[in-house]
Amino acid sequence: MNKRAHITSLQLVLAAAGSALMFPYTFMPILRVPPANQDAWVVFLLSIVYVFVINAPFIYLANKFRGLDICAMNELILGKVASKFTLMIIALFAIFCFIECMILTVMFVKMQLLAETPEWAIGLLILVPTVYAAKKGAGTIARLAFFIIPTIILLLIIFFIIGLKEMDIAQIQPILTDSTPWELNKGAFLTASRFSEVLIVVVFSYFLIKKTSLYGVYLKTIGVFSLGYLLMLVPVLLTVGSEVAKIANNPYTLFTRLIAGQFFRVQSINILGWFTGVIIKLTLYNFIASYMFSRVIKKKPQKFFVLPLAFIAFAVSFVPLLRKMSFLNLIKSDLIFPWIVFGVIFGMGMILLIFYLVRKKKIDKKIKEELQYEDDRENVLNEKQEQALKDKG
Repeated sequence: MNKRAHITSLQLVLAAAGSALMFPYTFMPILRVPPANQDAWVVFLLSIVYVFVINAPFIYLANKFRGLDICAMNELILGKVASKFTLMIIALFAIFCFIECMILTVMFVKMQLLAETPEWAIGLLILVPTVYAAKKGAGTIARLAFFIIPTIILLLIIFFIIGLKEMDIAQIQPILTDSTPWELNKGAFLTASRFSEVLIVVVFSYFLIKKTSLYGVYLKTIGVFSLGYLLMLVPVLLTVGSEVAKIANNPYTLFTRLIAGQFFRVQSINILGWFTGVIIKLTLYNFIASYMFSRVIKKKPQKFFVLPLAFIAFAVSFVPLLRKMSFLNLIKSDLIFPWIVFGVIFGMGMILLIFYLVRKKKIDKKIKEELQYEDDRENVLNEKQEQALKDKG
């Protein structure tokens, strides 16, 4: 038996919010969804409502099963056999997110940072810290996020201030004149459907210090995410403009180039901040996938699956078809990723919620039993640890 790591609410908030910021940091897909104009900031504000709706089933269940992990939650609701199927879907979804992020990261670093460096070397540069942190476990990942993500948000604030002189309010005018309610809601839905980080909140809630409010953690995550997103989106709209930004590969990098003339190496600092954030995102999804596999197979620990998953992502990212610009554009579009996220997060969440409500009384009784077992297990591990320290002393 291994003693579970313990993380604070702030660490989880920063990890989940920081991970969610990396895709808009990279290619800002909100600029391409309807209405694809100067009202993108309105679309984002509206998307927060959709995020709450899409995430509601999973967050409610995670709070109801507080103290148990996502695997135990699935087993209690669906039974041991059926739960393996849902857990495998979650594991494959995490692998999908991990591989997609890996492909985007390699291509972005190649284009923006290390143009002369072989792609295999870039891949190894990305995977070495990812594998190391994922093997160390939830506690290490959370502590890394606690130091890295605030730095990134601070950089976003500094860049925002630096770029104030270049911002023109006329870039987002007229407001709502060129957009229809249907376009605004469609864009908001597609934007919200990209928010997969509720899975991070749910999985890592098992490691949260007791008596921490999961609803509070989730709301703070959305708050930090919204702040970071607006710190990127607003300056891009007010400086570059929506028409230019939506055809750029990396709109926020374009903004930092625009203000780089005023301050030396602003763009390099921006890319460095982005790179460390992406490492956190990759590590989180590698950990989730390996954790799911360890709970489904139950013969190997979580650490065992970290390296094989990393090599799979490394190999897939070098498939010739996936290295074409057309594939990059497909990933950036709303044809695939939002619908997969919506299906897993909302679809599976609703299925679990329905089954839970049907068997609520029986399941609630089992929850109490499992929580008591977890407490007893934790006490035994604590006693063994104390005894080991005494023996060493």
